[in-house]
Amino acid sequence: MLGDVQRFNYKNWASAVRDMLQGLGYGQFWLDQHVENEKWFLCSIEQRMKDQYAQHWHNFINTSRKALYYMQFKENISYESYLDLPIQIRIPLSQFRCCSHGLLVESGRWMRPIIPYEQRLSTLQYESY
Repeated sequence: MLGDVQRFNYKNWASAVRDMLQGLGYGQFWLDQHVENEKWFLCSIEQRMKDQYAQHWHNFINTSRKALYYMQFKENISYESYLDLPIQIRIPLSQFRCCSHGLLVESGRWMRPIIPYEQRLSTLQYESY
């Protein structure tokens, strides 16, 4: 079956495993179909996947205009202690951090015509400076 995946380019769970290994830089293990130390191999794959996810996450955060505020609060991938707060506090904080609130700086993006970013800052935001 594994040879068929290679020859006929099937799309199934085996091809997904092959593509994942190749994407992680472990394509040779797919070709060899053998691993000396399984524990090391699994730990190594897990760490590589975490590292790649962190790189993609940081790249998105640093290049996305939408994540402008989010990156001021979130520097690394970890559990946030505000998630343990009562729901009345947690929900507004989550909405603000994820830009899913009703402030003009966000809702102005959806209006037609679109309001330029510089004109979407509310008076409350100006007064705080």
